[in-house]
Amino acid sequence: MRKTLVAVWLLCFAGWVGAQEAFPSRPLTIVVPTGPSGQTDVFARLIAEQLRVRLNQPVVVENRPG
Repeated sequence: MRKTLVAVWLLCFAGWVGAQEAFPSRPLTIVVPTGPSGQTDVFARLIAEQLRVRLNQPVVVENRPG
């Protein structure tokens, strides 16, 4: 259930970021609340790659378990 909520949140955030006209010049950070190499981490990295291409901005995936 928690992984599903994180995935939905990431999709909503990606849509919100795409709708903004002015985007900050600093890198975008996606915080994943689980350890690396889990399903949520892999999904976040796929989303980050798509955001990087679309926004032409660096996107960092940061894992913070616990």
